[in-house]
Amino acid sequence: MKVRTKIILIASAPFLCFFVFGLTEFGQRILERNITPDTDHWKTENIVIGAAVAPWMFGLFPFLWLIGIVLVFLFIDWRKKST
Repeated sequence: MKVRTKIILIASAPFLCFFVFGLTEFGQRILERNITPDTDHWKTENIVIGAAVAPWMFGLFPFLWLIGIVLVFLFIDWRKKST
């Protein structure tokens, strides 16, 4: 595995951690911390929906994208090594 592949693999780890942490009850409480008792229904709904979507959008999708790049680099390295 070349250095570029290792760097991208290491760079993908925080995104996976954010995704896993964001799915927990504690992580959801942190993502929803802006809800105050006097917040109206619409703002509360926006915060809750944003907290539900954030781990998927900002955690899982970048992680999968970076893992896809790692797989492409591994395939390229494998092809160069086999020829």
